[in-house]
Amino acid sequence: MPAVLLLPVFSDWVVENLSHLGPGSTYHLAYEPARVELEVLEDLREGAIRPGLPAEVVRVDGEQLIPVARARLTRVHEYPGYYRFDFVVEAVLPRLVPRPLAGRPPRVQFASPGGPSPSPVGLPGHPPSPPAPEPPGAR
Repeated sequence: MPAVLLLPVFSDWVVENLSHLGPGSTYHLAYEPARVELEVLEDLREGAIRPGLPAEVVRVDGEQLIPVARARLTRVHEYPGYYRFDFVVEAVLPRLVPRPLAGRPPRVQFASPGGPSPSPVGLPGHPPSPPAPEPPGAR
């Protein structure tokens, strides 16, 4: 099982909430099963996703995922019609220097720690996004 769970968000208010709450805060995000990759659903059903799993909250921006916060899962709840991922925020990533990642359709999915999100190759209608140019002053 890959080491980091990507948790996509689709609105700026979630990003603002995480920024205001800051590290050490608890938060949760809920997703209907269609928004969760099959690999993640299988691991949930097998009990392979446990407290302490690293996660990264990413803001969906068109075809790119912009990292927002690093977190650790505390629990995953399965309810009729959705999954709720509870976590503790470890770090809120600076928004002044975004690090866009090419990504698949926006779903809860696995990625390598510190690496780009999984490649969308093979998914119909979702060609890979070109790497984003580095913002000025990012180095």
